[in-house]
Amino acid sequence: MKGLNTQLRTGENWASNIDKVYRSSDDTFSLGDIKTYGTMTPDKLEKARWQLSIYAYFFKLQNRDARVGNLFILHIRNKAKQDGTFDHISNILPIERIPSDICKELLDADIKGEQFVNPYFIPEKYREQEDYIRQLIQTKNETEARLSEIKSEILEDMESMGVRTWDTGTMRLTRKLPTTRLSFNANKFKADHPEFDYSPYERTSNVSGSLMIAV
Repeated sequence: MKGLNTQLRTGENWASNIDKVYRSSDDTFSLGDIKTYGTMTPDKLEKARWQLSIYAYFFKLQNRDARVGNLFILHIRNKAKQDGTFDHISNILPIERIPSDICKELLDADIKGEQFVNPYFIPEKYREQEDYIRQLIQTKNETEARLSEIKSEILEDMESMGVRTWDTGTMRLTRKLPTTRLSFNANKFKADHPEFDYSPYERTSNVSGSLMIAV
């Protein structure tokens, strides 16, 4: 592909250079941006995500026959510390691309002087509950850990006494005896017997969506 444009310029509004452009195939390119922060915070990572996604949008506009593959941050640093050691960082951080239509909405709002509504911003009502959510998770973890300790103590005493059931009238404790479980490794069986048609024995079921919270 000849005449590849890596200096991004769109009319009179924006211009920038992409730090790194790597050819992945004849028509596909990966874009990288160099960052030298001491610490890559979530806020800095999100800003870089927007930057690279807009780069990808502009890159495609100016190189019509090209495709944008991966986006990534080159997080590099080699700065001397006061104690004589070096703050050395050399990481490659993959970036999830923001769709071009959302990038265009941001740029259009900037030109018009309008407020852009970021679809990736967490609503304020949930942001305000962050400390409370964190507290609930910590309480849940501590409660589950303590309950596990109590259950282990009870099970040990029931085993030593040969008891199967304790009943207080409002709570029933039942000891399950050790056993074995037989399971069928479907994936291995399919790999060993690819000639079989398994479709009559397969069942598709819906799985509800869920939320994961990392603190």
